[in-house]
Amino acid sequence: GFIAGTPSSIIPQLQQDTFGNSSFIITGGLSAGHGALGCVVVPLYGSFSDAAGRKNALLVVQALSVTIYLLSESFWAYSVSNVFLTFHDGTMSLLLASVADLVPISTGAHANCFAFVVAFFFLGVGTSPFLGAYLTTKQTFMICGLTTIFTIGVTLLLFKDPREHGEVSPLLQTQQHDHQPHKLSQRSHFRRLLEVFTSVRDLRTVALVVFINGLTENLLDNLLLLYLENTLNFTPTQQSIVITIVSVGSVLGLIVVTAILRKYLGSLGTLRVELFSNVIICALYSFLTSAWGIYITTAGSILGMGVFPAACAVAALCLEEEAAGLAQGIASSARMLSGGIGPLFFGWLFEATTETVYPGASFLVAAGFVLVSFVMTRFLHPRFNGNKL
Repeated sequence: GFIAGTPSSIIPQLQQDTFGNSSFIITGGLSAGHGALGCVVVPLYGSFSDAAGRKNALLVVQALSVTIYLLSESFWAYSVSNVFLTFHDGTMSLLLASVADLVPISTGAHANCFAFVVAFFFLGVGTSPFLGAYLTTKQTFMICGLTTIFTIGVTLLLFKDPREHGEVSPLLQTQQHDHQPHKLSQRSHFRRLLEVFTSVRDLRTVALVVFINGLTENLLDNLLLLYLENTLNFTPTQQSIVITIVSVGSVLGLIVVTAILRKYLGSLGTLRVELFSNVIICALYSFLTSAWGIYITTAGSILGMGVFPAACAVAALCLEEEAAGLAQGIASSARMLSGGIGPLFFGWLFEATTETVYPGASFLVAAGFVLVSFVMTRFLHPRFNGNKL
């Protein structure tokens, strides 16, 4: 998360310097390309790790990224390589797959661990941009490269691959055939990916839920502050309060709220509650105009912070334990795709409705999207129900 977030403060200026007035169109295209290619690249990383081991796959991804950071300060080199190699999302999916290997999935504890990993990733993303604000482009990329070298050392010395030591936890201890996760028949990485998309309906559904909710997350991440400033005339102090609430709330929501919900509702029940809370939050943003109303709604959004880890927990139950990397890769790639399409779609919608009588229409549309994803969870297999999963 630190490596992913550090360049974020210099990227907007690099975009402007590189593309001029066409920066929005070109960077939007790069973002969409990053998401589209990630739907193939990230699951293949996961499938490769299923065969070669998590540790080896992590080292490959880290080695590719450190080369780009240390050898170039060009925005083109950074953007194009990230589009094709998807460093951070690939690493995240591999770490989530490692959690699936280590933690007993049959108890449901893996959902809490997924949330814990994602929370610390977001913590790194949220706290590191200030560093890049005080450094040159070359210095920023150099720090990212050196930090990546450090993580390679940590991976080599401390990362114990459970698949190499026979410590992979079983998925579901049951003899009922209907309760067994899908067992892949293909050996080729591309064919395994194709088999999942064509044969595993539950995982397709989870991926769609992640994608649709991710569109809404991108609206809140990228356009909420712009909406508050331009439409509701929030001062910098008021915006800072919102940022603080989101920063603290994201950690609390992922680590505390998700754990409590999962204990009583299970992974699927948690996913449904968090999705429905996002429906309400987005709808409220579309109507509210007072500062205190925005503060309270933002605080309430902690109930919906754990959609992604909860969805990853359900995804882990869809495939056999030998394909945990592929399952997490598909969930992560769906989120990546929403990150590429969301800013383009909602950016256009936001601009089209800003000067109308209902400038908050984008948030109401987002609420409708999440409502669709909530309904889609009703079509998941009944085996995912229960507070033990």
